Amino acid sequence: MRRVWIPKPNGDKRPLGIPCVADRVIQQAIAQVLTPIYEPVFSDHSYGFRPGRSAHQAVQKVREDLRAGKRIVVDLDLAAFFDSVNHDVLMRLLAQRVKDKRVLKLIGRYLRAGVVIEGVQHPTPLGVPQGGPLSPLLANIVLHELDVYLQQQKRSFARYADDFVICVRILAIVITDYYDRDHCGSALGAGGEIFNRRDHDRSMFLCFFASILR
Repeated sequence: MRRVWIPKPNGDKRPLGIPCVADRVIQQAIAQVLTPIYEPVFSDHSYGFRPGRSAHQAVQKVREDLRAGKRIVVDLDLAAFFDSVNHDVLMRLLAQRVKDKRVLKLIGRYLRAGVVIEGVQHPTPLGVPQGGPLSPLLANIVLHELDVYLQQQKRSFARYADDFVICVRILAIVITDYYDRDHCGSALGAGGEIFNRRDHDRSMFLCFFASILR
């Protein structure tokens, strides 16, 4: 898999893994088989890279929470999430629903295939390379564990891939250990970083503004 870098708005660079044509076709076939298995169990709070769901719907969910009086918005980002997914945890999660060991073996080979940077192959002991058709689904499978945890805590939230917000009335929650470390902590890497807090009728999410319409 060829590794390329694209610039991010903050000046950093995002790594992409570009699979060859044959691998892209096979990954797309796997995604089409697995999507109907996982879609029924994915959270209604998850909007990224799913059929029939969009960033606009995620923003609408935040707008509804603001309207309901939950005007403190905790904006979180999982730093370098795609680069730090633990392969063993991901494969264990996949094995809970995918019973065909040939498919699991094939996915494992893709995860550990390595990347080529300037003609030199490098191993990939961690991560789900962005750029292939299968990566978004694998990311959602891991992050579904976070969705389940937040739902169990009865939090109002919206997630689009590794970008999500939690809306609350009172800032009485501490997001320091918001996932079950024994179950999926290692898959989520270093966890989340709170980088903003807003207490307004207007909040920005996914480059959109969610406002209370009066």
